[in-house]
Amino acid sequence: MVLPVSIKNLIKEFSRLPGIGPKTSERLVFSLLRWPKSQIFEFIKALSAFSEEIHLCASCYNFTNNGQDSVCAICADPKRDQSTICVVADTLDLIALEATDNYHGIYHILGGVVNPLKGVRLVDLRSQQLIARATQPSIKEIILAFDPNQEGELTCYNLKQALDGLLVKITRLARGLPQGGDLDYADEVTLTEALKGRREV
Repeated sequence: MVLPVSIKNLIKEFSRLPGIGPKTSERLVFSLLRWPKSQIFEFIKALSAFSEEIHLCASCYNFTNNGQDSVCAICADPKRDQSTICVVADTLDLIALEATDNYHGIYHILGGVVNPLKGVRLVDLRSQQLIARATQPSIKEIILAFDPNQEGELTCYNLKQALDGLLVKITRLARGLPQGGDLDYADEVTLTEALKGRREV
């Protein structure tokens, strides 16, 4: 079946999303075609606001809508423990840890993990920004919270080496997390126990 160019283009754009193949993309587009125009315009409006209003926190690199060069709600919260930084690979890991309601410090989103096979080195991530934060006298502990797999282990090792010599305690999550698992898929109880049982590295 020959489709109009606008439909083909939208199918192509949807298929750029992770986990969305050509068939799923087609189903999504044809589902949109059944929506009333008012609902489609609301969808477009939400996407436009998302594109314009979402920025990275100037401190931890979490997402924020507080404006460019501003800090996110977590960093700005005076009730948070500003002396403890939990380093995570991405925002999904931050969300998973926040769901436990057992961590009350601040974060640093590294922007990925070390992966030699994909050419990702520690210097390609936000490691220099973390080192700069770790040198502040107010910072007492850095928690390394990465998936318990090869890339996570390698990232922990590299960060430990990079932070070595600084007057800051470096810990990592306890082994309550299964080897090869994903942090953002772990349940709240497992993450809570991992936070409580973190150890120095």
